[in-house]
Amino acid sequence: FPSHDMQTFEELVYAIGAELPNTKIYLISAKPSPSRWHLQGKYEELNRQMRRFCESHPYLSYVDTWQAMLDKSGNPNPYLFLEDQLHMNGKGYKVWKKILKPYIYSKN
Repeated sequence: FPSHDMQTFEELVYAIGAELPNTKIYLISAKPSPSRWHLQGKYEELNRQMRRFCESHPYLSYVDTWQAMLDKSGNPNPYLFLEDQLHMNGKGYKVWKKILKPYIYSKN
């Protein structure tokens, strides 16, 4: 599961780098969806792999959305998701907007 996804990320990043070598790339972490919470460990491992991959490439940045989407008990906050508990609602996107804004408007 995670290694397959990382292979896809790596292929995409290298393809972008080959065509647009000065492009800054931001990898956004997997989000903790309540409907997929049974896969928590796999998603956390994927996030660790993405973070390490970004640390080894100066033109990559890892953006952590995982922590901000958890409730005080460390579980996915169901109020940030639509009824399907997979896709985010407006509140979930507000959380992402707050996290992503510094990256979008940075001068780097």
